[in-house]
Amino acid sequence: MKQPLVRPRHSLTRWPSQKTAPAIAHYRDGGGLLIEHCELPEAACSRLLDHFRLRYGRAQLARMREVACFDAKAPTRRYVDDSEAKRNAASAEIRHLAATMLAPLHAQLDALRTRDPSAVGSERDQ
Repeated sequence: MKQPLVRPRHSLTRWPSQKTAPAIAHYRDGGGLLIEHCELPEAACSRLLDHFRLRYGRAQLARMREVACFDAKAPTRRYVDDSEAKRNAASAEIRHLAATMLAPLHAQLDALRTRDPSAVGSERDQ
């Protein structure tokens, strides 16, 4: 039987939940704003501004939306969503790790973001 290429150490397998737990607790306590990656860049020009009580004029918002069309990692190129291509390129082992280690954490964050109290049992969401 072929050995897995990725052998996460015990501490590495705990890392995602250690990083996510404080964000969930902070949000449940009334802090923060959860934004899904696919909501960008529009959320940065609306919900994020509202959250921080920022106000900009139409020209400024138009410029923000114009600039948001470019790739942050390569600002001379237009942004192209490559999520599907990256998922397809991932090995079966990486997909398995994502499904078992990351998907449950993402589901918790997403439930909070969409205010689904049954998925997270938060008093804030009820």
